[in-house]
Amino acid sequence: MGTSQSSRSRVRRLSRRGWMLLMVAAVCLITGYASARTELLYIAAFTALMPLAAVIYLRMRQPRLDTRRDFHPTVISAGQVATATLQVRNRAPAPTPQLRWSELLPWAPHQTPIETLAPIPPRRTVAAQYTLQPPRRGIMSVGPMTIEFSDPFSLAHVWRTIAQPERIVVTPALVALPDVGLALAEGDGAAQLIQRRAAGNDDDLMTREYRAGDALRRVHWRASARQGELMVRQEEQRTFPEARIIIDTLRGGYDDPLFGSGQPVESDRFEWAVSMLASLGVHLHAAGYRVHVVETGARQVAPLGDAHEWAASDSEFLISLAGIHLLREREGIGYVSDEQPGARGPVFALISEPSDETLDWLIGQRRPFDLALAFVLDGWSDSTAQLLTSAGWHCIEVSPEVSLADAWTTALVETGGVHGLI
Repeated sequence: MGTSQSSRSRVRRLSRRGWMLLMVAAVCLITGYASARTELLYIAAFTALMPLAAVIYLRMRQPRLDTRRDFHPTVISAGQVATATLQVRNRAPAPTPQLRWSELLPWAPHQTPIETLAPIPPRRTVAAQYTLQPPRRGIMSVGPMTIEFSDPFSLAHVWRTIAQPERIVVTPALVALPDVGLALAEGDGAAQLIQRRAAGNDDDLMTREYRAGDALRRVHWRASARQGELMVRQEEQRTFPEARIIIDTLRGGYDDPLFGSGQPVESDRFEWAVSMLASLGVHLHAAGYRVHVVETGARQVAPLGDAHEWAASDSEFLISLAGIHLLREREGIGYVSDEQPGARGPVFALISEPSDETLDWLIGQRRPFDLALAFVLDGWSDSTAQLLTSAGWHCIEVSPEVSLADAWTTALVETGGVHGLI
């Protein structure tokens, strides 16, 4: 994915063996002067020059390397194992020394295991691989690559960092939510059947009696033979049920953020909410819903797209979730939806401790006869639950330790698996 030709830093250091030679040189020098033994002075000079020669040797044998790093797959889910391939090319006219290398990682243990790379012939390229398994979502940097090499007698070592860091996108892990099969979704007073299959055309083919003026090309001969009269094709527009998922993205709605020096805010509750947003959004989208994502702060989430697009738009949605983060209150610009916020159909909320303003707005998002289900993360107050329940919401209390599948199963039990909850 990227190429680097120059090192970012270089450290030269004598090995323990090199320091021991210097100590021997010092002892021989002192003893030689004290005893007037000339041979000891020669030994001191020789042993002192060996580490110096090793440093000069390493300076003259600096590898000239080009590197390229590729990830497979290019977009990774949290917890997924991926492969990183390093292409290392020797640009020098001489072979490289034997190299020991590792890569820096943005998660524990923060470094790959140290591996050995055999000498690379001149103008040749070799490949090195290692596995990645990021534990959490995010947009992170992998690298740089660190190499170490020494002189033939291991008297001195050089550490260099090469291969500039590369960005890696880690999306939330998708969890398959339990499915109870086809369901009826209420909207605009009419029940709409969720279509579970993808189709290249959104129109369902039906037939009706032939009428004067109908084109002959629209005659359905098989239906005509079955009915005993001319029947023509009639296309009926398929409608898709709609659903909304509301997520609180304001920092004030979570009381467990961890602040690090120069690091983004982390919250286990918010991470759970983002994971549920990913899994529930994809689940509803695959079931035939047109899903609208509503955020209480500035828009960060890409829309899932129309229901007929199916999985084609899931990747953009998931990639946007890799970078979603909590916002300060002053960063919010209101309640943002990817589509009209008043869409009919079931509405889901992912909250922890919403502000009074957010709670008042949330209560008004449920329309009469629509399913409203809130996953409330830890520490909810009785007043919050009472307000939501009195407004017709079903509240499911969860914690970051609860699996998404278990939380969804509890929601099915609480609601009876009806009213469009699938």
